[in-house]
Amino acid sequence: MSNTKVGTYNALINLVSLFGVWIGGITALLIVGRKKSILVYSLIFIILTYPIAFLAFRGGAINDLIAFSVQAFFEAMIFSTLPAFLAESFGKQFRTTGVGFAYNGGAVFGGFAISIVLFFSTFMHSLFAAWTLWLFLAELIMVSGMLLSAETFRHGAPDRIAD
Repeated sequence: MSNTKVGTYNALINLVSLFGVWIGGITALLIVGRKKSILVYSLIFIILTYPIAFLAFRGGAINDLIAFSVQAFFEAMIFSTLPAFLAESFGKQFRTTGVGFAYNGGAVFGGFAISIVLFFSTFMHSLFAAWTLWLFLAELIMVSGMLLSAETFRHGAPDRIAD
């Protein structure tokens, strides 16, 4: 693919991701609960992980555009409520530090994703298998963390951010 096409596809995938954030945030209000909405979105993402990767790795630019747009949409839905969840998880005294460490720690870990996937693909002899395994492992970590966390949203009560 040309650099222009890669840039255009990347922009389109990010645009789809933006809609995922908006729709995820609106839908979270209907689900009523930050933890619950993140778990629901994560379950959808897990269910779609293999079919999306299968479509993307079948080859073809249009397949990649469609597959990675769908993946970005649902990934963005997960992250639509994450900032509020993290902010509500910490008291005023430690909120900035707690959110900073949690969010940026995840970004550092995720920043090595491509290197980790490529490293494991050499042993697994398959980029598809390494990519899919990495997504499942990342989601397992996310879901485990959410299951161990308390719900932060209190229906009908003031936001915990004010506490």
